[in-house]
Amino acid sequence: MYKNINFLTNLGNSKKPGLYKIKKVLSFFSNPHLRLKNCILISGTNGKGAVAQSLSNILTISGYRTGLYTSPHLVRINERLKINNKNITNRNLDLILDKIIQKCDKNKIQLSYFELITAAAILYFYKEKNDINIFEVGLGGRFDATNIVNSKMALITNIGKDHMNYLGHTIELIAKEKAGIIRKNGYLITSAEKKGLNILLKDSKRKRAKVLIRDKDFFMEESNSKYYYKSDSVTIEFKTNLLGEHQMSNLALSIKASEIINKEFGFRIKIKNIKKALSRISLPGRLQLIERNPIKIIDTAHNVHAISNLVKNLKIFLKGRKINFLIGMLKDKRPRECINIIKEISNKIYVVNVPHARSFDANKLVQEFDDKNIKFIHYEDIPKIINYKRSLVITGSNYLIGHLLSKYVQLKKF
Repeated sequence: MYKNINFLTNLGNSKKPGLYKIKKVLSFFSNPHLRLKNCILISGTNGKGAVAQSLSNILTISGYRTGLYTSPHLVRINERLKINNKNITNRNLDLILDKIIQKCDKNKIQLSYFELITAAAILYFYKEKNDINIFEVGLGGRFDATNIVNSKMALITNIGKDHMNYLGHTIELIAKEKAGIIRKNGYLITSAEKKGLNILLKDSKRKRAKVLIRDKDFFMEESNSKYYYKSDSVTIEFKTNLLGEHQMSNLALSIKASEIINKEFGFRIKIKNIKKALSRISLPGRLQLIERNPIKIIDTAHNVHAISNLVKNLKIFLKGRKINFLIGMLKDKRPRECINIIKEISNKIYVVNVPHARSFDANKLVQEFDDKNIKFIHYEDIPKIINYKRSLVITGSNYLIGHLLSKYVQLKKF
């Protein structure tokens, strides 16, 4: 029924980085990317989605029309384009894609999957006259399609080794790519550390950008299930339903961004709205507790850094108990290292192929481990594992978690 959405979902991603094609296509629409109001770019190895969603909540509850563009989606592509936290409708998305595809065909330009959906987000947000627009970077920063928007503010969560085939094999090279979203005379708000932070600071100095660093310019602490945010200008005590110690850093970034938005964009975000927004936030697939008895948790920890965070948080949550895991990963995400990390707190680890061309070979990896507690299972056996009366963490690739959420949504565990 929605032929343009179907066309989009069958596209591949670009193998040659560059912004020329998307800029050319948007020029046919009078450059809406340069006329969007109050754009913010968010990059980093992990936590981008949490920062983007929490900031969107704060702005929406404060009464501002807020565009939110994120990736990847878990179940439906519509999740990527939101205004005031409501997904774009199929009809709207299909109509916008139709306009872009017609221009591409007429001018013999072939956009990639991510370029096309990013162009659609820009046109949608411009048409809807949003007060502010948040863009989560897809990959890196410098050559990411989102980097064509005029942004005053860059948020960079952390810098770890991920997507190394595209971004480089060292922290320094990866940081240089992410630094590409920092603008001249703009703002950088970051939780990056050590080598990665040093690269960001050098780039910011060259661009005369103002830099705000967690644990230097603003702080977040947790005590008795409450969070305490502090900066030079404000102190905020709040609660959140998000699980995980790592969320302190993500929420600190979004609160600091709110402070700067008030200062630079002339907004009026009140502390009571920040507290309300963060108490109501929901992040499907991020340390999400599905059931308490027995414990069932899903988390899209898909690289070494995220798996390490997951294990750290589970140690606190489980108070020394061990738990079963179901994991499926892409082959370029260092799955052997990830499984070695989760072995520390696991009873059994069920390993499954991911429904994606870049899946690791789960059966081969299990054979290499030669461990009776690490077991290969076929995809069709997943419902049995989910329905066991045992505690379970399902983790790994977004493609695995998203597919399970869509396929087994009728199961009471989901």
